[in-house]
Amino acid sequence: MTDTVMTGTGGFHVTSLTDLNDQFEELQNGTGGIELHPGITAYPVLWSNGSVKEAFVCFDAGARYPVPDRHDTSAELLVVIDGDLDCDANGTCPPGTLIYGPRGSSHYPGTRYGCVVHVFYPDL
Repeated sequence: MTDTVMTGTGGFHVTSLTDLNDQFEELQNGTGGIELHPGITAYPVLWSNGSVKEAFVCFDAGARYPVPDRHDTSAELLVVIDGDLDCDANGTCPPGTLIYGPRGSSHYPGTRYGCVVHVFYPDL
């Protein structure tokens, strides 16, 4: 996996969608995931105080959260890596879409054809 590092104030670290997809494939092939709901599996990247702070989440075709995905303890940032994510009233989100849910928000993510998203919880 190759990353591009931008220098300057703050030293931003920039990763391409291709690199994120490669990282997901390495995790998927090397570790077991955590089934969140039928057809929805999380592959943790980073833990913080016993909670997943960063993960890839794989949705099989037709999978959808059966209950609200609530964000009571942290905001949620996610990027669609592959496939299309159904984003409630916001329609279908293709690869490269950045989605932000503030702390206290909830949604019913799902997909018709399958997708992979990269999720980060900044407040954990």
